[in-house]
Amino acid sequence: LKQAHQKVAYYRGVDLFNNMEYAEAIKLFDKSNTYMFDKNIRANSVYWKAESYYRLNNYPDAVENYFDYISEPGAIGKSELSDANYNIGYSYYKLKDYVNSNMWFRKFVTFIPKANAKKINDAYNRIGDGYFMQRDFVNAVDYYDQAYKMKLIDADYALFQRALANGVQKKYPAKISDLNTFVSTYPKSLYIQKAKFELAQAYYTDNQNEMALSNFKKFVDEYPNSAFINVSLSKIGLIYYAKKENDNALLYFDKLIKRDRKSAEANEAINTVKAIYTAKGDPDAMDKYLASVGASIPQSELDSLTYNNGKNHYMDQDCKSVVSDFEKYIQKFPDGIFITQANFYKAKCEYKLGNMDNALSGFAFVIAKPQGEFTEESLVKASDITYKKQDHIKAIEYFKQLDELAGDPKNKNYAIIGLMRSSYFKKEYPDVITYSNRVLKIENANQELINEAHYYLGQAFYATGDNESAMAEFRSVANSSKAEIGAESQYNIANIMYIKKEYKQSKKVVFDLINGDGDYPYWVTKGMILLADDYVALNDNLQAKGMLKGIIDESDIPELIKIAQEKLDKITADEEPAKKLKTVTEPLQLEYEGNTPQQNELFTEPTTPPVMEGEPKND
Repeated sequence: LKQAHQKVAYYRGVDLFNNMEYAEAIKLFDKSNTYMFDKNIRANSVYWKAESYYRLNNYPDAVENYFDYISEPGAIGKSELSDANYNIGYSYYKLKDYVNSNMWFRKFVTFIPKANAKKINDAYNRIGDGYFMQRDFVNAVDYYDQAYKMKLIDADYALFQRALANGVQKKYPAKISDLNTFVSTYPKSLYIQKAKFELAQAYYTDNQNEMALSNFKKFVDEYPNSAFINVSLSKIGLIYYAKKENDNALLYFDKLIKRDRKSAEANEAINTVKAIYTAKGDPDAMDKYLASVGASIPQSELDSLTYNNGKNHYMDQDCKSVVSDFEKYIQKFPDGIFITQANFYKAKCEYKLGNMDNALSGFAFVIAKPQGEFTEESLVKASDITYKKQDHIKAIEYFKQLDELAGDPKNKNYAIIGLMRSSYFKKEYPDVITYSNRVLKIENANQELINEAHYYLGQAFYATGDNESAMAEFRSVANSSKAEIGAESQYNIANIMYIKKEYKQSKKVVFDLINGDGDYPYWVTKGMILLADDYVALNDNLQAKGMLKGIIDESDIPELIKIAQEKLDKITADEEPAKKLKTVTEPLQLEYEGNTPQQNELFTEPTTPPVMEGEPKND
């Protein structure tokens, strides 16, 4: 019996894990591990417990349990040993412990037998990241190179990172070569904008000013709303200034200052503008220009002092002081040089302190400003807050902006997923279909997300009357998900078959649902009610009534018991006229033992009804 308890607890834990109820799954895996009968189940229990902690972002406990799994006798020879190394590497990576992260990723890539090639490719990138963060750029280049050569996953990322690692080593020709290869090979990459900017920067740093000028100007024309526009305009102005082409320099500095007067680049540009006008010997023109752009030196100095006080507290992670400092700054300098930064850092601290309304207000302020370095993160946070508040109208607005502006592929994917979910909750089914299909195109999406996208597609098609498409999507979910949406999808398939009057096929799907592995009583019971409808449609009221009575007697779901009772009452009521008709028209026959056939005829009701008075007789 105890051995059975070990298995039951383990498989229930797996069901909960598949349904993304990770905290509850951990409890069941712990319960299973109190028994020592089956070493394989014990090892698997430890592994999935580690996986549960990993999905909960509890990386320290995930690492501890992966270590426990590796030492389990039942783990010997299992493919999960390799996956454990990979996930330990990722856990340390998430914890920013890059020394241990690299050690375990390197174990993973050398593990025999070899793991999935895409995972090895991914691990090479993460090892490269680890060395990059440790400023060991030589090794970073080596591993990014290995990742790039495999070209199975994120090859564009590996090449881009290799270029950056070459750049910080001042190997500018190598960086320029990598970035030129990147631009020509991956024109549609999510990193293409950053790559083109870094290419211009590399030429500038390598003192190839003409190439830098050409590339910065192309960048400005191609990406007028980029977060790197301020820097690009500044560099164009500085290159012209170095070439003593002061009129051209003033032209680009003016574009920068008028575009984003409060930016650090604009303030630096103003200093260069002062130098240019001073060199021209035209102080009146300088004063007039500075007045037109609001360049008040004393005010900016006070502005900077006040801002730096809050920024220092932010660097010390003293969020309560940050909120207080920047509240004062915002009140005193509503149009201050650092007003965007102040709102952003204050919002981040409000978010950390749990003051979500205040945080949202700050992030919304940043989003409303010209796009800059804080826009993307502000959109991520604002969409997160509004989605959790179930303000899906506003969430959709932020997700759409993030989808359009995101430079980080993870943030773009986050936006697409958010648009899919919020559109579903708003019942905007054409948008659900659009964004669900985009989610399905996300590279390396996990199976849970794929199932979710197919589920939303199925619901959207069903809601808009496209039952055939809905059926295909629900089948995809039912075939690959053991979570609750898998059970619901099976029910939906059966229901669509019922609507199409394919009652026998509907019955078969319901029986598959009832006999399935999952523990989802709500959908099983709904399926049984649908099965009763199938029986009625097939003129088998006896089976239908038996099914409904079973639900009424055994179920503990009040709403479904009510539906079952209503359907049973309707079947019973529909049968009453038929019973009365049968009582009137069936001939009554009574036979007694020992009678002759002629005698029995005396007790047999005639089959032909008597002719009533006034009716014609048959000849």
